[in-house]
Order: sequence, then C-alpha cells, then structure tokens
Amino acid sequence: MAITLDGVAISTPQTFRLGWKIVSKMTQLSSGKTVADIKARKRTFTFSYTIINDTELNKILTALDSDTFTHTLTYPETDGTTGSKTVYLDSDITGDLLRNDATKLYKGIGFTLVEQ
Repeated sequence: MAITLDGVAISTPQTFRLGWKIVSKMTQLSSGKTVADIKARKRTFTFSYTIINDTELNKILTALDSDTFTHTLTYPETDGTTGSKTVYLDSDITGDLLRNDATKLYKGIGFTLVEQ
C-alpha cells in the first residue's frame, strides 16, 4: 500500500513508526497527587529513509513546503486497512548528502508528522 501526502505517492520509508499520543492538561494537587484531564488522543508518524534519491525526496519536500500548515496523509493501518489523517510537520527534515552527481542520493532523512 502506498503512502501518500496530499494525494501524491511518496517513497516507502525504510522505517515507518506509528505512535499514539495522549494530549492532556496535568495539574498537581496540594496533596501532591497529579491528575490529568485528557483532551485528545493523537497519532504520530515518523519517517526514516536510510537512502533516498533527489526525485523522491523532492516529492516529500514539495508536499510539506507549501503555504498550508496541514496535509492529508494516507498510510497502512495496523489492521491492514488504509488510514487517513490530517497532519502537520512536527520536526525538521534532516539528513546528509551521500552522493552528488547526476542522481543525488541522501542518507538518514527523517521527519515526524502529527495528527492535527
């Protein structure tokens, strides 16, 4: 199953980490006990590419470097179905240039998207 960003299929990462995050407001009571008010449950998606070429990297950068803050991500769910979430970029996109010739190769590219 292809992973897409705003309807554009992107290269399957070598590591695609799914996360589950609880958004809460925590308060410390005078007794010392901590209580939390759960506001939402969100998903996180971490992409790691051991090696990726410039064409595939540019697809990702073009999708994420737009004037819109949020993006539509479709991805494989843990139960085998296709999931779809509205997400935003929650990290820098970092990596190293590995080969600089006709086809540039990059290594260690990684970034995280978080459900809005």
